[in-house]
Amino acid sequence: LTETIAQAIPKLIGVGIITGLVFISFSLLGGALWGSNVNGFRNMARAPGTLALMLLGGLDEYDDMVEAHPKLTTGYLLLFMGLCWLLILNMILAVIADAFS
Repeated sequence: LTETIAQAIPKLIGVGIITGLVFISFSLLGGALWGSNVNGFRNMARAPGTLALMLLGGLDEYDDMVEAHPKLTTGYLLLFMGLCWLLILNMILAVIADAFS
């Protein structure tokens, strides 16, 4: 197991960079859309934490987001959750499976 993880580390760093870019992009977009209305997107220090909590199921800011931009909120969250859960998680699993074989 440790050899597999050691072989996968360079590729996992690449996946980490992609994950960081996704979080930064969605943080900037969230700040632009909801920065003045939603406390979790007021600045760039809070936005990634808010997104991470949303990824884990904490949708405390959802009502404020819907109140500010009802149609954009659903698309934003579906796109963010889809990218993070489907693409990034699958990339991590593919990298580890590739290193295992």
